[in-house]
Amino acid sequence: MQIKIQKSCLRKLNRYKKKDINRYRRILLKIELFKTDINNPSLKVHKLKGKYGNYWSFSVEEDLRIIYIYKNKITLVDIGTHDEVYR
Repeated sequence: MQIKIQKSCLRKLNRYKKKDINRYRRILLKIELFKTDINNPSLKVHKLKGKYGNYWSFSVEEDLRIIYIYKNKITLVDIGTHDEVYR
C-alpha cells in the first residue's frame, strides 16, 4: 500500500530519530506493519470522532499514536502522544 507522509509529520518523525533512535525504529516497524496489514490487531486502528471525524488512528506504543487520513490514498498527518495529537 502506498503511504504519503505530510511534511509536518515527517519533521516530528525526524525529531524522534534524533532524540530516541529505538523509538524511531519502533515507529518505522509499525508503519511497515500498517502498510502490509492494516487490520493487524496490534495497531488498534480506529476511526476518530468529533472534530477529528475525518481521521483515523493507529497505535505505535501504549501512548504513541499516528493519525492519518484515508481518501483515495493514506496520508500520515501527525505522530505523538495522545495529548499531543488530540489537542
